[in-house]
Amino acid sequence: MADVQLNTLGNSVLQALNLNATVTIAGNLSVNGDFSNPSDARIKKDVTPLDPTLDKIRQLKASTYFKTTTGRNEVGFVAQEVKEVFPHLVGVREVQEIKDFHELQMLGFMPLVIRALQELADKVDAQAAEIAQLKGTRNV
Repeated sequence: MADVQLNTLGNSVLQALNLNATVTIAGNLSVNGDFSNPSDARIKKDVTPLDPTLDKIRQLKASTYFKTTTGRNEVGFVAQEVKEVFPHLVGVREVQEIKDFHELQMLGFMPLVIRALQELADKVDAQAAEIAQLKGTRNV
């Protein structure tokens, strides 16, 4: 399999094609620059804060496994298991002869993890305040 590199000319070609499709890459993808998702407030509606996620994240089973399509040992999640906890992070499509092929939207994990970290920080702050209060009452 040959390496394909897109420089400024290649990027212009892709923009001219105005691709609005699923792109599958069998191999590694390296990006020398930013990888961005559109996130402008003007394209979003009904924005609401996330419910607490820590308990749900604790249900996920991070695993090691041998991935037959890459021939390598990897670390990650099994999409069917993630689907039980966070169904919106799992896509299902047909890939070649495989029906109901499950895929993970990995970038979707980031807001969930950040929300869980915020929950943990709130717990630490509350415990620190409680410890400070207990120390203060003991010194009186």
